[in-house]
Amino acid sequence: MFPDLSIIVPVYKVEPYLRQCIDSILSQTFEDFELILIDDGSPDRCGEICDEYAAIDPRIKVIHQPNQGLSVARNKGIEAARGYYLAFVDSDDWLEPDMYRILIMLVDTYDADIAECAYVKVYEDGDRGKLNFTGHIRVVDSIKALQEFRQTNCWHVVVWNKIYRRHLWEQIRFPEGRVHEDDATTYKLYYGAARIVQIDLALINYRQRRDSFIGQRITLRRIADAREAYADKEKFFRAEGVRSLECLAVVEATAYLMYAYLGIDRKKDSKSKSRDIKKEFNQKFKQLLKYPELQLKDKMVFSLFCLSPSLYSLNLKCGIARRLKHSQMIRKIYEWLIYRKTKPYIRQRLKGMIKSKNLFLLMVPLHGNLGDQAIIYAQNQFAADHFPDYNVVEMLHRDTKAAVKALKGLIKNDDLIWLPGGGNMGDEYITEEQARRYIIKHFPHNKIVSFPQTIYFSSTDYGRRELSKSRKIYEKNKNLTLIAREQISYGIMQKEFPKTNVMLIPDIVFYLNLTAADRERQGILCCLRNDIEGVINFEQKLALLARLKNLYSDLKVTDTVLGREVDMENREKELNQIWDDFRAAKVVITDRLHGMIFAAVTATPCVVLSNYNHKVQSSYQWVQNLDYIRFLNEYDQETVLQQVDNLFNLDSEQLHQCDLRDEFMGRQGDGSVVCHLKGTDNRTVPLSGM
Repeated sequence: MFPDLSIIVPVYKVEPYLRQCIDSILSQTFEDFELILIDDGSPDRCGEICDEYAAIDPRIKVIHQPNQGLSVARNKGIEAARGYYLAFVDSDDWLEPDMYRILIMLVDTYDADIAECAYVKVYEDGDRGKLNFTGHIRVVDSIKALQEFRQTNCWHVVVWNKIYRRHLWEQIRFPEGRVHEDDATTYKLYYGAARIVQIDLALINYRQRRDSFIGQRITLRRIADAREAYADKEKFFRAEGVRSLECLAVVEATAYLMYAYLGIDRKKDSKSKSRDIKKEFNQKFKQLLKYPELQLKDKMVFSLFCLSPSLYSLNLKCGIARRLKHSQMIRKIYEWLIYRKTKPYIRQRLKGMIKSKNLFLLMVPLHGNLGDQAIIYAQNQFAADHFPDYNVVEMLHRDTKAAVKALKGLIKNDDLIWLPGGGNMGDEYITEEQARRYIIKHFPHNKIVSFPQTIYFSSTDYGRRELSKSRKIYEKNKNLTLIAREQISYGIMQKEFPKTNVMLIPDIVFYLNLTAADRERQGILCCLRNDIEGVINFEQKLALLARLKNLYSDLKVTDTVLGREVDMENREKELNQIWDDFRAAKVVITDRLHGMIFAAVTATPCVVLSNYNHKVQSSYQWVQNLDYIRFLNEYDQETVLQQVDNLFNLDSEQLHQCDLRDEFMGRQGDGSVVCHLKGTDNRTVPLSGM
């Protein structure tokens, strides 16, 4: 039988560190692997040490070869590997015992092609780098992962913090005779992967050695090989027709030239070489300026280096940029540049969209939170049903300032403004709160409705200051209506905004009916969050997934947050995909509010876990009459499993449709809510019962 995992370890001149590396692999709690040690002609005792270990553990295979370099050794290991998954380890590093157990569980559970983890740097004096890892798990597609390639402390570039499904390597090998082999390889693997799962947990100890290749100064050979790697990457994405990733490849090449210019040894290499690098940088930067995808922050950094490498170097050494990060002046300059760039385009676009009666839906998100996207979708559906004579115009949250400025000369007093519902009213998501204030402040003569929200201002000096700012702005606008989506938020809004009209209506996604008659259901769907609102940590999450996988053959893991942007054109497609997942499941386990709501509107049995604030528990009150939605205030694995077992055998006759539409019409279904939102009824709308 073939092993599940093949671990490939090239070995060269690491005699003091090799035993620690091999021992850490043999101590893995995941044991179904083969270890392929490639002795790349090491002149010390490394070859003997490899043979010694092979004699005592049948999982070890040793290949001896003349010194041909890291890429040749890795490629030979790939050819010899028999495992379903492949992994690479540098022979001077060492692993945490659970590394491969966790990564294989992740790649298998999330149906991913690559799983990767963080690492911690260990220096020769014993000091260690970053230690405050969160354990958060993310699932991203290949495009999103490649867009983040330059971020996250080089997680993505290296090959040794990952496991890969074998099929990714069918047409890919490391470039032989070159350094920067990871830069020339990893992006191709990412591009070929349908899904990549990442965990912010350091499972590798990355040794920092002065005598290693990474510890050496930049040389002309390294620059030449890096130049070739980035040129190949640029050509690759140009051939694939992915313009945004082609631009990012040029950005990486340009950034490397800055790094090379500052790092090259001017005593060893002539100053003319430095001038050549600077000249090449100027040419790359000129090429970059032709890409509309170039981000403003990159443009500003490259412009500074182009103007004066010495000034850029001073900025790096003194941390000027970090000190100015929170400067009001710098922020206003940045906002002004964005505003100047986008306002003419937005104004022209609005002129072409505005009609006699308009409903402006502002602060529309572009991010991949499908709960927020479902809110926009439901608000559009609500508008189509009850405001059919209004022309709906969506404007993105990122364009708020430019959109407000452009609308000032175009909007009519009888036009309506709707702000998205959600859970971002408060100081936790301050950019959304600031945008909401900005809109409310600038349109005092228009009916403005903030759709059902959860409010949460923290009990800190900062939270109280932000609440005071919101109160002053909200109470000055007599045409503003705030809607709470649960009782606690309704009470807070009434108390904190006594001069503002406040209503209580369920989350607008409850307005949708997404049931599918006679849909065959099977298996368990897990939809658990990884951000600050989650109450179970990654160890608890992995333990729960492992138990579920043992108990139920069909387990699928999803999330209502995608690792990519969702725009107006693909919003419905993305939503239908996750709604299909819910409709196909026998039971859902979730700690996301919209995970619970998606289960309710698709009539799917669901175990709901609480989160750190009140929004899930309070919103559960709307569906507590549905026996197939079970809420657990505290996490206990056995209780969760018992509830899953209870719900698993429910038949379709017990899954009653969640119907809250009357709540959106008024207490007696008399349409008073709609009249109020239109501005044709200024009475206080009766409170909906819960």
